[in-house]
Formats: sequence, C-alpha cells, structure tokens
Amino acid sequence: MAQILIIWRDPVLRMIGAATMLFGVLAASFEPYKSLLGITIFGLSDTAFAVVLAMTFTVSVTASVWVGIVTDQKPSRKPMALLAVMGAVGGTAVGWLGNNATAFVVAHAMLLPISATILGQLFAITRLYTAGWPAADRDGVTSVIRALFAVPFVVVLPTWGFVFDAGVPLTALYP
Repeated sequence: MAQILIIWRDPVLRMIGAATMLFGVLAASFEPYKSLLGITIFGLSDTAFAVVLAMTFTVSVTASVWVGIVTDQKPSRKPMALLAVMGAVGGTAVGWLGNNATAFVVAHAMLLPISATILGQLFAITRLYTAGWPAADRDGVTSVIRALFAVPFVVVLPTWGFVFDAGVPLTALYP
C-alpha cells in the first residue's frame, strides 16, 4: 500500500503508471481478439494467421532488442518512446481505415509489435528513476508499476465482451 501512495504522490511515477496502464488497455483490447479479427473477420487461413503471428513475434523481438541497444547507448529515450507510440497509433489507424486482410497484416505484424517496446522502456525508466531509493521502496514501486499493466485485463476485457455481445463489430477495437 505504501508503494501505491509513493506512485500516486510522485508525478513522474504517476505518468509511468498511467502509461503502463494505457498500454495494458491496448493489449487487453487486441490480444484476445486478434485471431477472431484475422480469421473470422478478414478471412485469413489458419496458416496465414500463423505466419502473421510469426512475423509479429519477429518484429516485436527485433524492435525490442534494437530499442534496448539504442536506449542503452543514448540517454534520451524520447525518440524511441515516440517510435513506440507511433507504432500503436499507426497500427490502429491502418487497421481501422484499411479494414481488410492486408491492413490487418500490416497493423498486427509490423506496426503494433513496435508499440510493445514502450513497456520495456517504462520499466527501465522506473528502475533508473528509483535507482537511489531504499531497496524495499524501489522494488515495491517497480512491482506495482509492472502490475498496472495487468489491471486493464480485469476491466477492459469484460467490457469489450459486453460491447460485442450487444452487436458492435469486432473492428470497433481499432478506433
């Protein structure tokens, strides 16, 4: 509980916590429904969807390693954070405006995986920011920040379930 208050009172940690939760909202919105979008809505075969997933993981790992190397060498994380946010915004925009199988592949195999680099950056910033703190506070704050990623799965995921049960199309995830 003390670590939650520390985060709440510190504007930098509050921003990191909010950004972590916001990325959790993106993940909780798309990850459970990605296969339905690809196969059911956009008509990809099981094999094609498996290739999309392989591409997704390849781009995600490559981008994460590259961003990690760049941010370790240069103290400014802003350009890499901007790249990650552009991946999220670009991926959702392409998926929404394209509204076809090609747009789905570009969004989910190329752009959205780049956005996942923001999570590692947020965790790294938290560790850097709290580096001089007592171990209990530092570790507790880091644990809470990491846990904030999961909170949207408890709230957003069931909300989308109700929305889709009411007849809203799955593609409403994009905007």
